[in-house]
Amino acid sequence: MKKYIILTYLLAVTLLSHAQNNFNPSAGITIPKDYFTEIPYENMNGKLIISVEVNGKPYRFVFDTGMSITMVNKKILDDLNHSTFSVLSIDQSGKKDSLLVNKLNHIRIGDTDFGEVPVVTVDFDENPLIKCFNVDGYLGSNLFAHMAIRISSTEKTITLTDNSSTLQLNKEQSSELLFPSEENRLPFIKIRFFDSDDDYVIEPVQLDAGANHLYRLQLDHLTTLHEQGVVQDIVKSAGSSSIGLFGNAEVEDMYLVKIPKMEINGATLNGLQVETIENQYSSIGSSLFDYGTVTFDYINSLFYFEPFNEVIDVNEKLFPVSPTVSDGKLVVGVIWDASLENQISIGDQIVSIDDIDYTNLEVCELMVKGVEFKDKNRITLGIKNRQGNIKQITIERR
Repeated sequence: MKKYIILTYLLAVTLLSHAQNNFNPSAGITIPKDYFTEIPYENMNGKLIISVEVNGKPYRFVFDTGMSITMVNKKILDDLNHSTFSVLSIDQSGKKDSLLVNKLNHIRIGDTDFGEVPVVTVDFDENPLIKCFNVDGYLGSNLFAHMAIRISSTEKTITLTDNSSTLQLNKEQSSELLFPSEENRLPFIKIRFFDSDDDYVIEPVQLDAGANHLYRLQLDHLTTLHEQGVVQDIVKSAGSSSIGLFGNAEVEDMYLVKIPKMEINGATLNGLQVETIENQYSSIGSSLFDYGTVTFDYINSLFYFEPFNEVIDVNEKLFPVSPTVSDGKLVVGVIWDASLENQISIGDQIVSIDDIDYTNLEVCELMVKGVEFKDKNRITLGIKNRQGNIKQITIERR
C-alpha cells in the first residue's frame, strides 16, 4: 500500500511557522484540581458561545481552539482587576519587539475557577465580525492546555475536566494531538485521504473550533493531493469568500475540489466539496461537531472523535456562486461556473435571493444567521452590477 506522507515536511513547516519565542502563554495559570464542569453553549453560525465570569462579572466568550492565546475586548479591562506586562517576541525574520500582554486574575467557567490567565486585547468595537456576534472575548488554547474538553452537539454542552478518565473515552477513536511547541498549544491532527485503490495520503490539519466549515484545504497542499489522486474535479476561480477577525480575505486564486473519501480517527467521511485557502493552513472546523462528539485531551495529547455513524455520507452539493459580505452588502465572492462569468462579476451586489430582499438587511444579520438558502437546491439571485442594472439568475447545487 502506498503511504505518501506529506507530514514529513508539511507538518514541520506548519508547526514551526506558529512557534513563539520567549513567552509561554499557558504557563503560570492557576488551575484547580479534580474539576469537572459542564456548561451549555449557543451555536451562532458555527461559533460556540458560552457564558464566562471575569472577576465576578458575566461575559460572552467564543470557544475557539484556533486562537493560540485568549483574547478580550480592551474596553472591559477598565472594569477588571488585571496586570499588564511586556514580553520579548522574535518573528520568523529574526526581528525583535516587545508585546504587551494582560493577565486576568480570575476567570470562572461553569463552577470552575482559573486565575492569572494571559490574554491579548483588541478593540472589539472596531471589528464588525466580533460586534455582530455580541461577544466579549475568545477563549484560546493557552487556557485549554491544562484540561480535557468534550463537545457534544446533541446536548449542546462543553465539558471541562482535568481528568479525562471521567469522560469514559474510547482509545480506538483517538489520534495524537500535535502542537507547534510547548509555548504554542494550537492543536493539530493527522487526517487521511483515500484514492480509488484505497491508498492514502496523510495531511496535518489544525483543529479550529472557531471556524464554521468542515474542512478547508491549504492551497500549497493541493498539487500534492492531486498528484496522488485523492482529490478530483478541480475548478479554479478568483475571489474572496472568507471573513476573519481582521476583515475580508483578499481576492486570490481559489480552487473548489471534490474529496471522495476522508478519514478522521478511523471514521470515514464521503463526498466532500471544499474550497482552498491561501497563506494559512488546512483546518477542520466546528461543522465536524455535527457528525459526532469530539474531545480535545490537551493533557495527554490525544484527540477523540466519536461519530454518530461509522460512515458519514456528507455528499455536499454547492451552488456555483459563493457570497460574502463587503462594505455592508451581500456580494458575489466567488464564481465557480465559468459560464456565469459573462453574466455576473465578483463584487456584484446580491439584492435578493428568491423572494427575500437583502438590500436593507443588517450586516450582522447576514453574518450571524447566514443567508437563508441552506436547505434549498435551486435559488434565484437578484444581481445588481456596478452600472446599477439588476438581473435575475437561477442557479442550482451541483
